[in-house]
Amino acid sequence: MVPGTPSTLETLFNETQPSTVSIANTIPTNLFNPQVQNLTELGSGFFFGEKGHIITAYHLLSGTTTVDVILSNGERYGATVVGADPFSDVAVLKIVRNVDNVSENSLLTSNQSDIMNG
Repeated sequence: MVPGTPSTLETLFNETQPSTVSIANTIPTNLFNPQVQNLTELGSGFFFGEKGHIITAYHLLSGTTTVDVILSNGERYGATVVGADPFSDVAVLKIVRNVDNVSENSLLTSNQSDIMNG
C-alpha cells in the first residue's frame, strides 16, 4: 500500500457508508401502565435499489409493521414492512415519505442482474 492513499477497505467503507441505516423498534413493555419505560431494539440495514427499499433482519421487527430508520446523516424516518421471510431472517422496509437522494444512498442501483443467487 502506498502511504497517503486510502486502502481498499477504507474506500469500500466510504462508498457504502451512506447506504447503511440504523433500525429502531420501540416495544411497549406494559400496556396497562404507561409509566413503565418501553424497550427499544436496535439493528442495522442497508438501502437496496433505486426505489428506496431497505434490507434488514426480520427478528428486529418483533411482530410490528412499522419501525424507525435512521440514516447515516442522522435523519430519522418512519418505515413500513413491505416483505418478510422469518425463516431466512430477512425483512424489506420502505420509508413512509420520500427521502432525497435515495439512489445516491443505494448500495446497488445498477447492474443488479450481476447479483448471484445463493
